[in-house]
Amino acid sequence: MKHFTHITRLVFGLLASSTFVGVTQAQQTAVEWRVQDGGNGHWYAAHSVGNAGIDWNEANAVALGQSAHLATLTTAEEGEFVWIHLASDPDCWRTALNQAGPRLGGFYSKNGWQWVTGEPWNYSNGGSCFGPVHYENTLHFGCDFFENRWNDLFDWDRNAGGAILEWDADCNGDGFVDYGQIVAGIMTDANSNNIPDCCEAAGGCSSDLLVPQHYPTINAAMLVARNADTIIVAPGVYMEVVSFNGKQVRLRSRDGAAVTRITRPPESPSSPTILFNNSEGPGSVLDGFTITGGTGVFTNVFPPPLSDGYQLGGGLYIIGASPMVTNCVITNNRCETYFSRGGGIYIAGGSARIEHCRITNNVASGGYGSGAGIYVADGSPVLKDCVLTGNSVYSYHSGNCGGIAVAGGSPSFMECRINGNSASGGVGGMCISPSTTLARVYLGPLNGTTPFAGSFHDGGGNDLDGDCNNNGVPDNVDLANGTSVDVDMDLMPDECTCNYSTCVVNCPGDLDANGVIDGADIGLLLSSWGFCGANCPYDLNNDGKVNGGDLGLLLSGWGTCGN
Repeated sequence: MKHFTHITRLVFGLLASSTFVGVTQAQQTAVEWRVQDGGNGHWYAAHSVGNAGIDWNEANAVALGQSAHLATLTTAEEGEFVWIHLASDPDCWRTALNQAGPRLGGFYSKNGWQWVTGEPWNYSNGGSCFGPVHYENTLHFGCDFFENRWNDLFDWDRNAGGAILEWDADCNGDGFVDYGQIVAGIMTDANSNNIPDCCEAAGGCSSDLLVPQHYPTINAAMLVARNADTIIVAPGVYMEVVSFNGKQVRLRSRDGAAVTRITRPPESPSSPTILFNNSEGPGSVLDGFTITGGTGVFTNVFPPPLSDGYQLGGGLYIIGASPMVTNCVITNNRCETYFSRGGGIYIAGGSARIEHCRITNNVASGGYGSGAGIYVADGSPVLKDCVLTGNSVYSYHSGNCGGIAVAGGSPSFMECRINGNSASGGVGGMCISPSTTLARVYLGPLNGTTPFAGSFHDGGGNDLDGDCNNNGVPDNVDLANGTSVDVDMDLMPDECTCNYSTCVVNCPGDLDANGVIDGADIGLLLSSWGFCGANCPYDLNNDGKVNGGDLGLLLSGWGTCGN
C-alpha cells in the first residue's frame, strides 16, 4: 500500500510557486481499484479544468486540499485502470493547443524521475515522449495527442487539462483506505476533509471500534472489524439486522441493555435481529443489548401462489455456532407463520453459551408454534442465570412449550427462572428431552395448565413444583398476599433466591445448591473433571474445562454460604 509522505511539500522548494486562479473546474466521482479485481484498494478521481489549464503546483494543491496526492501509477495495470475510468475523459484534456491530458504525481530532480510518495520509479509509460533526462520536469497523460502514454511538461506550464488524484491513506491501520470508508459511511468525517474524525482526535483512533463516534452503525463497524476486535456501542436505538459473519468479535454496549437497543427495521424483510450462522466460536460475544423486533428466517414450504412455512429465530438465530451472549434482554420478537419456532432464540447445532439474560414477551404463533422463548433443534447450548417470562405460544392447530422447547441436542439450563409463560396447548413452561440437563432451575406455578412435559437429566437443586419455600402454598400466592416478596424481580420469592441466583453467584462452589460447600460438591466437580467445552455445569471459571482452577474456587468458599 502506498503511503503519502511530505515529499510533495518538499517539491515546492524545487518549483516556482503560482497563484491558483478561478476557473471552471469539475471533479469526477471517485472510483476504487478493488482488491478483488486485482487492484490495490486505492481510490482515484479526475479533477478536470479543460482548456482553462492547470499548472503542477495548482494540481498538487488541489490534491493536498482533499487529503490526497497526485496519482502515482507504478504498474501497467494501475495505469490502465486509471486511463479507462478517468484519464480518457475529454474533460481532463486541454484541446486548445496540443491535447495535454491530466497531470500525475511524477516530477524530475537531480536524482531523476520520482513519485511524490517516494515510491520507486520502476515503471514508465512514456515511450519516446520523455527520456531519463529531460528539461521539462513534471508528468502528465498524453504523448502524441490523446492517448494512454505519458509526457513531460514544465511545472509552471498551464497546458494540462486536469489532474488525477489518489487516496491511499489508512490512518487507523485497519487495512482499508480511509477515503473509501468515509464514502461508504463506515467512518465519520464531520469536517469533510477526507480524514476520519478519529484520526484527528487526541490520541488518534482507539483500538476499539466505537459506534457511533467513529462508525455510524454497528454494521459499519462489523464490516471492518477483525478477529479479536471489540466494538463498543453508545446508548441509543440501532435499527439494523446484525450478522457476525463468522468473526470472533466482541460486540458490547457501553452502558448496558437498558439504554442500548438493536431492532430489526420494521420495513425490512423477515429476519432475525442477530445472526450467528457462520461457525462463530466463543470469541464471538454479544454483551449488554436489548434485542427486539426480529421476525425470524422465513422459508416458504407451500406452492405458489401460497406463501407460508417456517419462521425461525426472531431475536437470535444461532446455527452451527458457539457464541457467547451475556447481559442481554431478548424481548418482543415474533415468529408467526404456519411453523413458528423460537420467537426469542432459535438454536440448531454448536455450543452457544447464554448467560445473565432475560428472555421475555416473545411469541411463536401460527399453525404449529413452539418454543416462544427458546427453541433448541440441535446442539449443546448452555443457558445460565437466565429469566424466561411472558413468552407465549398460540396456534390454531397445536401450540405448546411457551418458555422452552427442546426438539434435539443436549442443552443445559442452570440457575434459570422460568415463570409466567403460556401456550394455547397448555404446556406453558418447557418441553424437554432426556438429554436435557437441569441444574438449580426454578419452574414457577404460572406456566400454563401443564408447566412442563418430558424428562431430563437432573443436575441437582431444581424446584419444578412452584413452591420453592416448601410451605405448601404456590409461590405466586405467597407473592400476592405479601408472605413473600420479589424485590429483584426474578419471578421467585426472594427467600428462595439464595438457591438459584444471588447466592449461587456469591457461592459458586455450592454445586448441589444446599447452601453449604462441602465434600458432596467436590464429588460433583471431580465427576466432570477434564475438558468439557461449553456444556459444563461445573466449569466455575467458564474456561471450557474442569480442573484445578475450578477446585480452587470451590475450596475458597468452603463451608456455609454467606459466612
